[in-house]
Amino acid sequence: MTQNADESTFDTARPGAPRAVEERGRHRPGLLEAAPDAVTVEAADGTILAINPAGVALLQAASAADVVGRSIIDFVDPSQHQLVREHLAAVFRGETQDATLEVSGVEGNRRWVWRHVAPMRGPDARVESALSIGRDVTAMRKGESDHRRLRLRMATALEDERRRIARELHNSLSQHLTALVLDLHALRYAGRDQHDIGSRLLRLQEVADRIAREAHRVTMELRPLALDDLGLKSAMRGLVEQWSEQHDVMPHTRLMGLESPRLPPVVETTVYRLVHEGLANVGKHAQATDVGIIVERRGDEVVVILEDDGRGFDVEATMGQPPTGHLGLSGMRDRVELCDGTLTIESMSGEGTTLIARIPLTGPEA
Repeated sequence: MTQNADESTFDTARPGAPRAVEERGRHRPGLLEAAPDAVTVEAADGTILAINPAGVALLQAASAADVVGRSIIDFVDPSQHQLVREHLAAVFRGETQDATLEVSGVEGNRRWVWRHVAPMRGPDARVESALSIGRDVTAMRKGESDHRRLRLRMATALEDERRRIARELHNSLSQHLTALVLDLHALRYAGRDQHDIGSRLLRLQEVADRIAREAHRVTMELRPLALDDLGLKSAMRGLVEQWSEQHDVMPHTRLMGLESPRLPPVVETTVYRLVHEGLANVGKHAQATDVGIIVERRGDEVVVILEDDGRGFDVEATMGQPPTGHLGLSGMRDRVELCDGTLTIESMSGEGTTLIARIPLTGPEA
């Protein structure tokens, strides 16, 4: 909103303005006029007695005349009216108060405003008015809200992952262990038939081998030891080889700049999980015959590219769907964003899919 250059917005000469306001206005008008934060002087009932240009802008008014004489409570969300009244009462008892309020301007736009209110005293030391300083914190609140939602989505994805692993343990290891116990029990009553005993021992060995393989696979999904012991490059090679054996497709792989020095641990984990989930999706959905993986340190970031020549999909529609079996695309994006990175997904039906992640090496988590 605009205001005439010769208009004194912080008007301290209005009828009813307390002496303390008039005194401050005479001695420091420039300070109040130039203050970047919204400054208001209020009566005990919340009536606005004076306001500076920043306050006029915050309340989306054309001039001070549009708001002076109105109650500050008129601009606050109804759910917080009682809070403002209580704070004003405390200020007129000589206390200071702070609160974050949801404020609606003259035009109806809503903002979050941090507000500090302190008493203004007259010559006799009595509190004559309340001096309020307000700062627009809408962007900060939005950032906090986005961060909370991101952490909630990651917590949900983590719980889904735990549920999936528990189901796999039950469906694979549990069944194999049950078979092992039954065979061991039967072996006790096999008698002296060496051929029968030999065949049962062979079957026990096969079950034990399957248990070992399943245990290794689940352990690798939880946390590959090579990632901690040998680094990302070695862990990635193991991941690609294992995936290739399962799907009979050998991805073209380029791993550059990952060893000296090693990437920060949180970045290594994020990159590994990203490629792991990406390959899982390719194997499950893409029906691809050609897969390419690039993981490369480029300056102060690491770039991950995973592409395939498979069926492709509608990115926008798929992003809104819940994950099926793995973290899903939205979970992959959340994981990258926790490292202040970005994930771009390009795909069309019949045209294959390309995932491009950029993760900074200088972010707060790196």
